[in-house]
Amino acid sequence: MWNWINNNGISFVFDKSDWEIVEDVFSWGYQTGMIFRRSIYGFCNGQFTDINFDQVDIGIHITDTQLFGIFFSNLNLANGGSGTNRIGILGRKVNISIIADAIVVIRGASFWGDFEQDILWTHPGLISISDSLLTSWNHSKTGIEIQAGKAMINNNYFQDKIGTAITVGEKADHVTVTNNQLNGNTLNIVSKPTILVANNLP
Repeated sequence: MWNWINNNGISFVFDKSDWEIVEDVFSWGYQTGMIFRRSIYGFCNGQFTDINFDQVDIGIHITDTQLFGIFFSNLNLANGGSGTNRIGILGRKVNISIIADAIVVIRGASFWGDFEQDILWTHPGLISISDSLLTSWNHSKTGIEIQAGKAMINNNYFQDKIGTAITVGEKADHVTVTNNQLNGNTLNIVSKPTILVANNLP
């Protein structure tokens, strides 16, 4: 049973839910911490505070949300070396033929352990992350990778000299990267327009 939970278990599934409020949760060893997805009735929006997922393969998985968005504060995600994905936050569009969006705002998060990537965003929607600590990712990959959609990446701290902190791909649309402490990590910016302001490289 424990092996099944590690490879298949989801702590929380959010389908249609208006103004959901979730506070002070913890789980350990599940494949996915939270997933936000489409149901036949609609999507979720709401506020999520003091969220903690340890030994998780995918911390937060987003496919669809209401346009009102989902908001996280005090989010802690950790991976202990298990799982096939090892991604802190994954945003992706499952069915491109369905008109729906994803809007995610994160204020105050920490990523640590053995994640391959802290954030991988391939969704046409918006992700915003600020005031967060990104202390580990695979040095051959990117801490935050924005392949599509919109992003605001502001006032975050990256652990010293791991590799590439942020990649913005050519299909991304309107990305701001401002006031981050990169600490010797690099930026890989392909998309235009992308706004870069006062990011500390040394």
